Amino acid sequence: MPINHYRFIMIILLALLLLSACNDSLVRDAVTATPVLATGTTSVTITATTAISTGTIMTPAVAIATAMTTVVTRVITTAVTADNSATAPTATNPITASVPVTTAPALTTTAAMTASTPATATGASQPGAIVNSQLIETVAADEINRLSATFYPASNLIDSLYAVDIYRLTVQSTDELGAAINIQTDLFIPRVGRETALPVLGYAPGTTGLGDGCPPSQEYASDRQWGGYRTHMLSYAGQGFIGVLPDGMSYTNPDRPQEYFIAELEAHTLLDATRAGYAFFAKPPAVIKARPQDALFFAGYSNGGHTAFAAKDFAAEYAPELPLRGVISHGATTNVEALLRESPIFTPYLIYAYRHFFGADVIGPEDVFLDDWLPSFDQDALTKCVDDIFVYYTNDPQGMYRPEFRTALFDGQLLDQYPLFKTVLDANYAGTFGGFTIPAAFFQGTADYVVTPESQQSFAKLLCTKGEPVTYVTLPAVQHVNTRQVSFKATIAWMQGLAKGQTPQNNCAQITAGE
Repeated sequence: MPINHYRFIMIILLALLLLSACNDSLVRDAVTATPVLATGTTSVTITATTAISTGTIMTPAVAIATAMTTVVTRVITTAVTADNSATAPTATNPITASVPVTTAPALTTTAAMTASTPATATGASQPGAIVNSQLIETVAADEINRLSATFYPASNLIDSLYAVDIYRLTVQSTDELGAAINIQTDLFIPRVGRETALPVLGYAPGTTGLGDGCPPSQEYASDRQWGGYRTHMLSYAGQGFIGVLPDGMSYTNPDRPQEYFIAELEAHTLLDATRAGYAFFAKPPAVIKARPQDALFFAGYSNGGHTAFAAKDFAAEYAPELPLRGVISHGATTNVEALLRESPIFTPYLIYAYRHFFGADVIGPEDVFLDDWLPSFDQDALTKCVDDIFVYYTNDPQGMYRPEFRTALFDGQLLDQYPLFKTVLDANYAGTFGGFTIPAAFFQGTADYVVTPESQQSFAKLLCTKGEPVTYVTLPAVQHVNTRQVSFKATIAWMQGLAKGQTPQNNCAQITAGE
């Protein structure tokens, strides 16, 4: 059985909390949501000198636990150093601190307990099962062309080849504790005249907001400007791709926010939505002649890029039957710590979500934000959609962050000053834990200040060092919000080549050389 990534993170956090209690300088404010371990059967021993191993395959959970060993070592060393009676560690006398931890079937925090019994689903989870489906609309090719003309520059306009049917599916997925939870996804199906196998594109939207009023599927109906995702997916379907566009996991449950930058839950959402997309064609309506090809691509814009690369990480473990051929970054935000530095305007969403899913002892708004942002913090984070935050918050770190947090963030001191938070950030660095045989394509604007070229190149270089084939396309003078539009034709060409069995261009030699 796959190791639950979320539970493993919580085990490590519990170990760090126990260790930090040995050192008064690391004890935070009163713990309000201490992780609780239920009775279990398997025990894990964490030491400061031995990498964590299960003796099985290197899953994402095992990989992040191994990486976290350095954090455990730092906390142990600090605690012992602070104790005058302790012996300082040396090369011949290393500190080994074994912390027995019980791996439990129900590991949670006070906040997460509320989320473990979702109102939308009960019983055993059947990931990817379709609960219900309905035809939402059929969009003519001429209408797709009209919409595309408002979204793409002239250089990337392509006449739609097909009309497109949009079906809305309710799909069963799995939450952080392994319980069943329902998600919603839209399925974009080209209206082909005869039975035709077509490639599948699972697309993860960028940030739209945490609260129930901000799901991507409601952007068009509410006449909001969150990213033009309906038009974007219609244009791909018009070129012969079956499109899957999921909402986040929690938009229909008022007791939990969107799983913002929670890698495992984002992966479950996209993987299960795509499973359902394939399952839909087992007994399709008679009018549907398209069939899914064994050529699946994941792509995402901004925060959605985090989801796409997280899905790559977990695909082999969680949904090995999916024929994943490639993953695509349209200004992807995979390194959450880098986002905190480069785009503070999104940090309120992140802190609210991490406090909910990992506990207030890990991070809270009072640790991060200036006092002016605190009185209405919860209401603001849950009610303001992405088009609201750009006129409400500031992107200036000095106008958002407390001086002590800002210093730790920009001076590389998060591990020393906020070890639990740093642990969680590292554990959610999407794209870095698996799927390294899956080719990746980066489309990156040089004028992108949300996800800077430097951060994107650093991520691409990291993938290259792990052996992942990387195609890196620079978009001169293109800003973050225009990445998808300017790279539309190139994205289609890259996917079509892989679907035909071609080997994509690999730029790793230039990337690692710093060219």
